Amino acid sequence: MADNFGKKRPYKEATPFLSGVAWRLEKLKSFFSGQKPLLTRESAKVANSFTRFDNAKLLKALPGFAYTPLEETIQRPAANMLQTCPTLSLMGYRF
Repeated sequence: MADNFGKKRPYKEATPFLSGVAWRLEKLKSFFSGQKPLLTRESAKVANSFTRFDNAKLLKALPGFAYTPLEETIQRPAANMLQTCPTLSLMGYRF
């Protein structure tokens, strides 16, 4: 995703420990600012979970169906966003 937006790739892995620290700091920040936290305990837990799905039934029911590759799924909206909102990248917003 970072490559498609022309940004540096993340260099630190968001381990469960770092996620735990981050949601706690975000909760503290939201307490003082009165804003909703950007990261919650639940979202940190889900971000560090690993879930697998079996698509055998779908592929059996729809033999001609093919999933769009993840790289293409990321490339199209990223290119569209950069094309329609060029000022965002000039203003230094991170995606």
